[in-house]
Amino acid sequence: MASLLSKQTDGGERLSGGSIRGGLVERVRGEIAAGTYDTAEKLDIALDRMIDEVL
Repeated sequence: MASLLSKQTDGGERLSGGSIRGGLVERVRGEIAAGTYDTAEKLDIALDRMIDEVL
C-alpha cells in the first residue's frame, strides 16, 4: 500500500489520485487499537509473499 500513497498530511492518507480514504483509515486505526488488525491469515499471506520474493 505504501507505493499507492503519495503523501501524508493531517493524519489522513492521500492516494495518488488525491482522495482521502478516511473511512478505511479510521477502521484500520480502530482494529489496531483493539488488537484485531493482525490476524493469522494476514501473517500467512505476508510470509508467503516474503518467501516468494526470496526464492
